[in-house]
Amino acid sequence: MDRFKSVLVEGKGELLRTTAAYIDLNPVRAGLVQDPKDYRWCAYAEALGGSRRAQRGLCKALGKPVDGWRSARAAGAYRCLLHDEGREVKDAQNENVVRRGVTLESTRAVLAEKGRLSPAELLRLRVRYFTDGVVLGSQEFVEGIFEAQRELFSPKRKKGARRLSTRCGGCVRGLWVDASAGRSVMGRLLGRRCVELTRSKGGELSRGPADGAC
Repeated sequence: MDRFKSVLVEGKGELLRTTAAYIDLNPVRAGLVQDPKDYRWCAYAEALGGSRRAQRGLCKALGKPVDGWRSARAAGAYRCLLHDEGREVKDAQNENVVRRGVTLESTRAVLAEKGRLSPAELLRLRVRYFTDGVVLGSQEFVEGIFEAQRELFSPKRKKGARRLSTRCGGCVRGLWVDASAGRSVMGRLLGRRCVELTRSKGGELSRGPADGAC
């Protein structure tokens, strides 16, 4: 069964907001999650994970400045929109759910907080992306993966394993890291500042403070 569907939507106004919310609420109405932020493959969760592209897209849908995810409070506004538009619907007796959605209690809590998430919750939502594509383990384990994926790296790269160091110059004992799948971020390791591993055009990996370090 072909489930692909393509629709052109005007890039402004209420229709764009409604369409964006409809898509991000699909996992809730399908019963996969109770809160759209917890379905990591939707645009809203991607925006909460730090994706500038997703944030700018949702800012545009809301009619906010494209870089206003935080400054124009677009993050909170969109969360309120999702919970307001996505409330579950019950029957006339208010007993059985006839359309799944966000619970009334959850909606009230989100609206009371004006869509704000706690720092701890925001960190949790970002951490789930941090280790994508990273190889962690002993030096021997990381070197083995590096050799198996050798063609992905520049000939100048002689070793795959690198000590996972912290901002203050210390190292995590016995733990080595490599990023065999491109750009990855390791965040708040043992309470330390984020470290970003990026692959340059030549295939080399460089390290620096992560964008939006916690």
